Amino acid sequence: MVVNIDRELEHVKAALLYADKVTLISPVAYLYTKLRSNDSKADIRQAVRVTNYILPFIENIEPELYSKCKDLMAQLSPIVYSKQYKAIPYLKRLEFNKAMGTFLTQIDEKLSEMLGTEQISELNLLLKSEKLVLQRFEHSLGDTDGCISEYFRMLTKSIKSSYPLFDELSSDLMSSAIEARIVRLSDVDRRKITHASLSDNFLHRLPSFETASVDEILDIRKELNDPLIRFRSKMIDYSDTLQSLPWDQDFEENCSILYSKEVAPAVLEIEELTKENGFLKNLGREIVSDDNFFKSTGGLVIGIAAAGIIPTFTQTISSDTTILAAGGTWAATKVADAYAKYAEKKRKIEKKDLFFYYKAGNMLEKLQ
Repeated sequence: MVVNIDRELEHVKAALLYADKVTLISPVAYLYTKLRSNDSKADIRQAVRVTNYILPFIENIEPELYSKCKDLMAQLSPIVYSKQYKAIPYLKRLEFNKAMGTFLTQIDEKLSEMLGTEQISELNLLLKSEKLVLQRFEHSLGDTDGCISEYFRMLTKSIKSSYPLFDELSSDLMSSAIEARIVRLSDVDRRKITHASLSDNFLHRLPSFETASVDEILDIRKELNDPLIRFRSKMIDYSDTLQSLPWDQDFEENCSILYSKEVAPAVLEIEELTKENGFLKNLGREIVSDDNFFKSTGGLVIGIAAAGIIPTFTQTISSDTTILAAGGTWAATKVADAYAKYAEKKRKIEKKDLFFYYKAGNMLEKLQ
């Protein structure tokens, strides 16, 4: 039996590049975090509740552990929430607590092995960042009907309260519900679903996205917060041109056509404009033919580059007496003019609707 949260993490990473906060509907992820919570370790009632929730899952992956744990649950479950539990001798209760702790540790180890150390670390990092919220499940995984019903209610609610993003299983479930007229989508619902899925589709196309870690995604998101506003607006425009929904057969193909027609050329244009707008390169074009430059500035260009003041040049040029002494007023003015042109072009590039998308991909590539 293969169980992991890889797909959940992939969707969450893409969503966090785009959204301010993400809610994840995942029984497996919720199961694991409840197992790891301090409440489960300190409270016998909570430990029993979580163990009963997990037991059906454990049956298929560790039958022997399941059998032992089931026997203990058969003893504890009927009495742990009743007054009878307090009447049990203290030493016997300690024995129960110790046995529960042992089983929870063993279950934790088995789940950690299955889910993967790296995946668990990323999930914990997401939860710690408070960017990710996990939906709470009430039904045990052994209660298949109840769990699916609860899961379906959450999916349906998400359509009205958010921009829902469905994986393949969720899409199949929602498609069947719509076909059976159990769920009826308004025009607004359709727009939100298409928008979320199209954004997810495009973000997964970014270079090296799949190998990026959660902390790298969060860093990129923080740095590119402002360009994201324009990107979101453009994605709404794009999604409004699509007539299909994520579970429709031609949705993926329509996304690819839209990407090739609109996104790829726009990203290429930004890349070309960025390459053309190098400060030092354009500074050379401005003054390389002027013999007076070399006579009056000496090592000015090298000095600026070596000193690392290019990002703050407009502040430095007016106060750095060393630069003014080396090149005189003429040199300072020449360099300042070149920087002003560079900065203006840079601002125009960064105001492009898809600059966020281009820059995020560029940053991901550099991480590899």
